[in-house]
Amino acid sequence: MYDTYIREMIEAIKKAKGVSVEPDNRLYDVLSRYWNNYALAVFDVNDVKEAAEMNDYPMSLSEAREILFQVEEAQQGGIDKVAIDSALEDWFEKFDWFGKESDPIDPNEFNMKTCNWALVTHTLADGVGMVKSMKSALLYSQESSLGDVVNDIKALLPDPALAYGIYVGHRWEAEDELIDIQKVAEYGKLIWRSDLSLNA
Repeated sequence: MYDTYIREMIEAIKKAKGVSVEPDNRLYDVLSRYWNNYALAVFDVNDVKEAAEMNDYPMSLSEAREILFQVEEAQQGGIDKVAIDSALEDWFEKFDWFGKESDPIDPNEFNMKTCNWALVTHTLADGVGMVKSMKSALLYSQESSLGDVVNDIKALLPDPALAYGIYVGHRWEAEDELIDIQKVAEYGKLIWRSDLSLNA
């Protein structure tokens, strides 16, 4: 067991409500001796975050914890990065972003800096004497949460239905926050489109 994790355990014990720790305690010695009997690799939510970032997947702290739990339950022989990558891919494919009416997600929780967001909207433009529908895309930085994108959809004027979809990715170049639609579709992943519900 790495010294860092032992010290993190001690800090967690000290901060726990209802637990009294004497100033001259020997917790470090006790825990060090205990873990000397074991050799193990420790994976944490940051490992899930890094894997999500490599794949341009949005991630929240609660979902990262759930993915770790599922990996631990499934991998009786031990956890490794391959297992985390596989579980993350499976999670992304099955995750119901906005369809859970009884238990909707909180889009503000998806604020780990693992991807960029792109909001694709319909706009009406005058082309050769006629009004036609066009699409434009607005790029959000990694500082933004999914909640920022959802709030912008709800605030769209004159009609929120002008929103087409939400993409995630990071290999986009933008000028004035507007990006090329073709690049959004080519390099991004669609997680929501306007014919789906937006329960958030």
